[in-house]
Amino acid sequence: RKFPIYIQIAHDTLAWLTDNFFTDEAYADGYLPRIDLNNKFAFNNFMILESISSLYQLMEPIIYIPNWYANYTYDVFIDRVYNFLNINLRANQSVYINNSIVEANVTGFIAWCDRDLKNPINETRLVDNSLAVLTLLELYNQTGNSEYLRRANESWLYLNATFWDPVNNGYMPTNKSDTNQTRDIAGNFLAILAALQINQTNLINLNITQNAFKMANETFYLINSTKEIWDTNASHEGGYLTLVELVEGAWNLTFSYKDTQTNALGLLSLLKFYEITNDTAFLNQSKLLANLMFKYLWDSNDTGFYINALANWSSFHPDEQIIKYSLSNAWALLAFIELYKITQNSTIYYQAEKIMNYINSFYINFQFKDEIIYFLGYRDNANKTNFIRPQFSYSILDSNALLIKCLVKFFNLINSTYWNDTTTPWLTDDTDFIPGTDPPNGEIMNVTLSLKYNLTDNIADANVTLNIIGLDTVEGITYQTFIYRVNASFNSSGNNLYIGEFINISTAENIIICIFGINTSSPALWNIYRVERLETSLDHDLLDVFVTSPIAIKNKKILPDYEIYEGNHYRWKEFIIGDDRITINVSYGSVDSILGQPVTPIPDAKVNFEILNPDGSLYVNRTIITTKNGIATISFGPTRDVDEAIGIYNVTIIAERGPSNTDPKIWYARAVTKMYIQVGLGIYIVSVKNLTDFTAQGDLFQCNLTLKNDGNDPKNVTIIAHGDVFIENSTFTNYTMNVGYSKLIVLVKVDERTIPDRSYNLIVNLIFQQKYINNETRLVPVKNSTYPERMGIPTQIAEGDLRYAIIKVKNQKFLVDLNFTLEVFLPEALNYVQMNETLSQNAESYFYIPLSVKDLIPYGQYSGKIKVSWVNYSLDYYFTIRVTPDLEVGSIVTPFKLYQDQTTLLTVEIENYRSTPVRILVGVLGTDGFQPMFISSHIDAFASKTFAVPCLFRTLPWDIGLKYLQIQVYLISDNGMELKYSRIYMTTVIMSIPNILLLYVLPSISIIIILVLILNRVRKIKEVEKKKLVPETPTKKKEEESDSEKSRRKKAPSVF
Repeated sequence: RKFPIYIQIAHDTLAWLTDNFFTDEAYADGYLPRIDLNNKFAFNNFMILESISSLYQLMEPIIYIPNWYANYTYDVFIDRVYNFLNINLRANQSVYINNSIVEANVTGFIAWCDRDLKNPINETRLVDNSLAVLTLLELYNQTGNSEYLRRANESWLYLNATFWDPVNNGYMPTNKSDTNQTRDIAGNFLAILAALQINQTNLINLNITQNAFKMANETFYLINSTKEIWDTNASHEGGYLTLVELVEGAWNLTFSYKDTQTNALGLLSLLKFYEITNDTAFLNQSKLLANLMFKYLWDSNDTGFYINALANWSSFHPDEQIIKYSLSNAWALLAFIELYKITQNSTIYYQAEKIMNYINSFYINFQFKDEIIYFLGYRDNANKTNFIRPQFSYSILDSNALLIKCLVKFFNLINSTYWNDTTTPWLTDDTDFIPGTDPPNGEIMNVTLSLKYNLTDNIADANVTLNIIGLDTVEGITYQTFIYRVNASFNSSGNNLYIGEFINISTAENIIICIFGINTSSPALWNIYRVERLETSLDHDLLDVFVTSPIAIKNKKILPDYEIYEGNHYRWKEFIIGDDRITINVSYGSVDSILGQPVTPIPDAKVNFEILNPDGSLYVNRTIITTKNGIATISFGPTRDVDEAIGIYNVTIIAERGPSNTDPKIWYARAVTKMYIQVGLGIYIVSVKNLTDFTAQGDLFQCNLTLKNDGNDPKNVTIIAHGDVFIENSTFTNYTMNVGYSKLIVLVKVDERTIPDRSYNLIVNLIFQQKYINNETRLVPVKNSTYPERMGIPTQIAEGDLRYAIIKVKNQKFLVDLNFTLEVFLPEALNYVQMNETLSQNAESYFYIPLSVKDLIPYGQYSGKIKVSWVNYSLDYYFTIRVTPDLEVGSIVTPFKLYQDQTTLLTVEIENYRSTPVRILVGVLGTDGFQPMFISSHIDAFASKTFAVPCLFRTLPWDIGLKYLQIQVYLISDNGMELKYSRIYMTTVIMSIPNILLLYVLPSISIIIILVLILNRVRKIKEVEKKKLVPETPTKKKEEESDSEKSRRKKAPSVF
């Protein structure tokens, strides 16, 4: 082979992965597992590290990996990924080992970290560290770098010390205690492969290598001796189940299944044991397992391995729910490559090639640039019939990395097995793509091919499979639109050419043809072709040949199209029955530019014109070949001069070319268009134009009608304008259409009962000699006759007051007055009001509706409505209003005690609820002694005021105690004074201080003084009388009386 396509796919895939998955950021190397994820996993990066190493060994550093930042050779990327793993994903906790084999502190690899190397998970997994051993030993074997050997040995020791369960045996999936009750069989097979690879590495300590084989053998024995894992059920014997749980120390199958990946890893383990031990039992079981996989897990109809099956080999899901994963198929491919490497059995080889063909045909991403196919990795999954689901079509790093390894390994294996420059012929294909022999050939593709030997050019005995896949791109996502699978056989002594089935390619923009050919004497052929289907059109500008395409021509003049008909096709109306010959020109071109022009004309294409009579019968069916400018022209007519020939002729135009003249891999899509040719008497309605954008209920609607007479004589016609909601039709009888154009105004009356805010058809019919000629229909929006607008409704009204609700009304009619009624409904509180009003055409005005309160109703909150009515339509405005008294006396402050003859102020707060100012008189009256006091003042509308009224009690000094005080409020109007409030209050009248002094204090003091003087005089008189009766005998005491006492007695006043 020249530069094999398998290696091109491997190189392109690695380049694409590096460009999209590798984070070439400062201190943040490593590959992401998927474009839309932000974690970096150890397993993925060990996978890709081994893939890079495989390509490096094949191509050496002369081949570069394209990268937007720099061009790096493979060996540079090996170092960068290894450093990322070694620095960022090494566990930060070591395990101390001290046994008869080794004493050391060792560490393993954690599962993952963030994109920017933060938040590493504190978890190590069996699969990561098993793959680390395998990858690092592979790197060591390729480079001889002892660093890889040291790390591989340490990872193995860590793996064996961390994950091996010494009590229940087998390897646990993680270092977490909550997972040690399960056994992942696929993970244990990876650990077995790692142990066997350690065993085969010479420079590792002999005790370690021997112990590694012991651990591998013990684990393998556990798996194969446990009947629940290697299925021994006679009804569905064979195959490895996937997952077991520990129940009381025993490996127990609670629920499990047989999946492709687990059995592929089991097959690899069997082959590795056979390679080391040369025990044919391992080889025999590997062959048995391979046969079981192809018998039960391989889809014999649509090809490809299922992800899994139940224990009895039946499907997990119904067909519509089955998914096939590229990763499962990649592991199976690797297993079958290794099986072929050992057995050299061509059946196994061709099975491996079938798997490779399936993967390369259905999972690979393509990019087309300058007619070159670039491979952009493999997608994740497909359904049973191999359709990729766009919403789940991510490319994942695992399957891509593993498939790169498979592609390189397969290429190396086939070269070492078959390659011989002079003696071994290789299969080559001679493939061409031709259109179908029957119309429509632009959408039908045939594939013709033959398989030959490259040295002899002889037809080969071979079987061939064609996978033909249609692809369409929508918003950057490529969808599969169809899949054809064609199987054929070649016989060198018989047929030497295979013609493919008819393949309809109308739903695809790119068609991928994957050719897979095999025979018993040569390596398989796998090749890929792309056919590009270019969209075409009959309805676009084409190199300035015509302004539009298609076009109708009369008297060598291009006729204008008049209207859109049946959605998006135009109608031409210029042709007269029995007189005119009709010519149609159409331009056929490619929308995509392949000749450097804006649009590429397509010559030598077939353009079929099918023309139907007005009754649907066939009139013309003719195929025209396009000119070098892509133009096809047809002429027909004149039509018969009979009534049946009047009407619309449906013209369907189908243009198709198939492959281009210059490149059979460029196909032109079929283009279809329609046109409608009207043939008649030469009289017709040209247009109906509304004079206003809308009309209203009950209005007169106007439109301009344009007619045309293409004949030579005037014609008397009848014109009727009508419609579902137009109750007064406009009819013109015996209207004379002169030659040329005629214009008139049509008036129709709109039904008052029409449902508003909708559009209705106005139909204008043209009738000649009681024969319908044609009509024009216009949509007429009909609005309400009026759109009243609530401008303001009071929320409060006072007893005896007059308020107004304001309603704005507009007449929507252009030519008719509007009559309407305004009514107020609130029977519990307000007087009924009805106003009959008229608005002139297209006018608007404000209307004031009086609101007044009924007599003797309770004050409070009421709900009512204002109704606007016109014809049989109405609009209600609901409102809430509070009815209040016209005046309300609020707080009154009177004195608790009142002193005689002293003026005191009383305060009275009064609130005016009316919409107009009022004059108020406030008076203070009382029992005898109270002086009448009155104060008068204005209170503004909806305002309150506090009145301060003087109060004075003046009467006899002893007239005190509890007194009555009366407060009165009067409303003063033109009709006099109306008492609005009167109430009696009690107050205590207290004597004033001057009266107390005059009446009580001064008289009391005078009486006391008089009494004292009288008593003193009486005492003196008694003493005198006593002296007269008894002679005075002086005593010693009297003699000693002081001079001061004598003097005091001499000065005593007389009582008189």
